[in-house]
Amino acid sequence: PDDAVTHFIKLLGKPDTAEFSNTEFREVHKIAVVFEVGWLKDRCRQWLTEKISGDTVLETEEKLYVFHECFFIFRRWGDSSLMDIFVSRLALIDNSGLIVLYTSDGFEKLDDLDLQLMLKLGAVTRAFSWISYCAVSTTWSHCIRIPC
Repeated sequence: PDDAVTHFIKLLGKPDTAEFSNTEFREVHKIAVVFEVGWLKDRCRQWLTEKISGDTVLETEEKLYVFHECFFIFRRWGDSSLMDIFVSRLALIDNSGLIVLYTSDGFEKLDDLDLQLMLKLGAVTRAFSWISYCAVSTTWSHCIRIPC
């Protein structure tokens, strides 16, 4: 948090240079929201949106980091816009690695909201697998029923 405050103070002098590391982002974003610094809040969300859109989000560890940040914003401030962008971005890729990593401590430690998001990501992954199978299948007759 001290690094985030120092970073925040530096940003006040040069708002056009608002860049963050993964470790600074959450604290700087919290400061921006709590103190209602609109330009910095917008820049934080732009930074996270760029991470969502980038190629590195396809890597499991980066995917987990971005998921945690989007989920934190959703849970803390009720803003689902970044989570919606994140889930839309993941709709076309396999999310099983993220789901396994996120649930590795056991399902009993997850609350209803956690479980709903994991089910949503799992459903997207399953639908993608089924669509991919159908797309490469020689006949659409294989795709009449949804596999279990």
